[in-house]
Amino acid sequence: MVGHFDGSAERLLYAWDIRFLVLLSLFIQTFLSFLAPMRKRTSSLRMAFFIWVFYLLADGVAIFTIGLISKTQDTTPSSSSSSSSAYPPTYTYTSLHAFWATFLLLHLGGPDSITALALQDNSLWQRHLLQRFAQVVAILYVIFQAITLKTLHLWPAVVLMFVAGLFRCAERILSLYVASMDNFRNSLLRKPDPGLNYAKLMLENSSRKPAKHSMEFQMRTENEEKNDDLEAGDGYGGHDHYNPNELDDMKMTYEAYKFLMKFKGIIIDQIFSLSESDDSRKYFLKFKENAKEAFRIIEIELNFIYDIFYTKVVLRNYLHICVMRIVSLCCIAGGLLLFHFTYRQNFKGVEVGITYMLLWGAITLDTVAFLKLYFFSSWTIATWIIKGKSEKTSNSRYSFVEESVRKINNLLYKFPRPKILRRRWSESMPQYNLLDYSLKEHAGPLTRCLYMVGFEDLIIEVGYVTKQAFTDPLRNFIFEELRAKSEMAVSTDDTKKISSSRGASVLENDTVFKALVPKWITDVNYEESLLLWHIATDLLYNVEKGPVGSHESKRGIRQCLPCLSEMQENSSTDTDNAIDYADCSRILSNYMVYLLIMRPTLMSPVADIAHIRFQDTCAETKRFIEDERLKPAPEQTQMKQLCQKILSVDAKIVPEFLKGDRSQSVLFKGCRLAKELQYLNGNKWKIICQVWVDLLCYAAVRCRRESHVERLSKGGELITLVWLLMVHLGLGEQFRITTGASKAKLVLRRS
Repeated sequence: MVGHFDGSAERLLYAWDIRFLVLLSLFIQTFLSFLAPMRKRTSSLRMAFFIWVFYLLADGVAIFTIGLISKTQDTTPSSSSSSSSAYPPTYTYTSLHAFWATFLLLHLGGPDSITALALQDNSLWQRHLLQRFAQVVAILYVIFQAITLKTLHLWPAVVLMFVAGLFRCAERILSLYVASMDNFRNSLLRKPDPGLNYAKLMLENSSRKPAKHSMEFQMRTENEEKNDDLEAGDGYGGHDHYNPNELDDMKMTYEAYKFLMKFKGIIIDQIFSLSESDDSRKYFLKFKENAKEAFRIIEIELNFIYDIFYTKVVLRNYLHICVMRIVSLCCIAGGLLLFHFTYRQNFKGVEVGITYMLLWGAITLDTVAFLKLYFFSSWTIATWIIKGKSEKTSNSRYSFVEESVRKINNLLYKFPRPKILRRRWSESMPQYNLLDYSLKEHAGPLTRCLYMVGFEDLIIEVGYVTKQAFTDPLRNFIFEELRAKSEMAVSTDDTKKISSSRGASVLENDTVFKALVPKWITDVNYEESLLLWHIATDLLYNVEKGPVGSHESKRGIRQCLPCLSEMQENSSTDTDNAIDYADCSRILSNYMVYLLIMRPTLMSPVADIAHIRFQDTCAETKRFIEDERLKPAPEQTQMKQLCQKILSVDAKIVPEFLKGDRSQSVLFKGCRLAKELQYLNGNKWKIICQVWVDLLCYAAVRCRRESHVERLSKGGELITLVWLLMVHLGLGEQFRITTGASKAKLVLRRS
């Protein structure tokens, strides 16, 4: 009986293994096609995990199935006479499976919505090229096996599908190559500029001296010419801009595309002059009461950058790719027609249904991808508007193009969609609090084992990181602070000074807070200053504001995966015009600590020994909690007790004087800062909030550009939006050119 069962299981596995795997491959392609774009809209760990698993499975399942088909291709029913009736006929088995192998080649080309899981995948395009070459050879071998067995009755359809799969693989390799950072950098490098011919000009100058001519140089810089152009513009910062007070989704898409084309060199650390930012700077300064629209333009621009590095949209401007797409779609349709009208009657059983599923699935996915790429995308809207504006000499043509784009825009943006599909990034700020972690962290045996095998960051994300919605009051406050900084920046020296402030400029403008600058800003490193202000902000907030349960999501696994309704509830509590500076200060404080500790690659240029300081400070806090033996109480009450006890410590003596400098803990240095702030009156919380915006801006312009791009595929970060907004406002270290190229004219006057 056991032998009979084993034989039945073997026959079942023999009959269904390839069928199941090709259907699984089709399902994976469908999943990635429609859900991969979600990773730029959410920071959910669950969504990131599923996309990661299916991305890795996509190639693995296809390759394994090709190998399985190749291995079983030589097997015929005669090889097992006792159970030959359980196997499919040779005609169906060898011919259809060879046909299915070409679909796997199509799947290896991948969907348009995700070509690279991480930014580093683009740099490995040579490896992908070699892998695809090996897989094409394997499929050719499968087809050759079917030919030698004289069972390839579907050879016309096989050829058509093989061509379509070949084109799809070529698209993927080309998209990886074009999006690789080396190629992207080379494509943006300008021609070498030797500048004005100095030697020739000086030779001409010296040759005129014996003739006793008086000579002078008339100089005109590149920046002066650009300023003349801007003055002749449309009144909104240059030429061809829409009124900031009359923007809709279509117009914002156009503005974002124009700014991207001008400033995409910042990704590879190109330098610019202030005059080159005047166009965007003057335009964004017009957004006085429209911070949401200004941020929306930045979000769309970052979505364009995401598309360049993580999807196939970068190929849409290549004519031969468009031709390949059409030919590929025609080949798939031809394969369907051939199978249905010529070969369908020769086959029976479930294989026919599977073949139809593969054919219709391929046609559906290709058609949807083609329409999204060339007709229903933000890139299409922007390029068509630009084309329409270039046709202004013919008003009727321009009106027709703009009206056509507007109709597409209505279809894209005004069709009812879930809230998450209307978002362009996660619109959330992860919160990580030092005191809260020290109070709640209890590493049991299982937790310590997980720490040892490298799951420490995951445990912290799940257990101690909360999510806070990016509220309108906070958005408005950040934008107004950046606008004020931009208005003060009139030279490259000003931009450097403002971008390097770290809060000093804010405190120096207030006579009461001015004394804090040397001790807590300029005389300490950035990461130490950030932790000091974090501890001080938290101590003051918990003592003065009390429990904060309404502002934080529940603890546990759901912290990493907050549902949309929870985030909207958080957002709705702060949508009034009056901003709570204390709440905003604490949100920014927790967010900056999260970036500093949990995103070290993003903050590496400014992190220094942040992890050591954080660990030492947590250790001292835990020891303090054990010594004080806090009474059992709800979380918020216990946190307030802890903060009151820390502030009650007499910290007149500098901690390093007693402890030395081996321990990098800053707990009681932060306590000393909190005490100094505690007794200052005036707009204390507004000043603290401005300091946090300065600390955010300081880090934003110093983070590696590649790190900003990497975070786009994981829901995005507020610091990335702030970085790009600062660039458009003329702030940052990339503005180093003062006058630009000069044009000199030698004027001779007789003595």
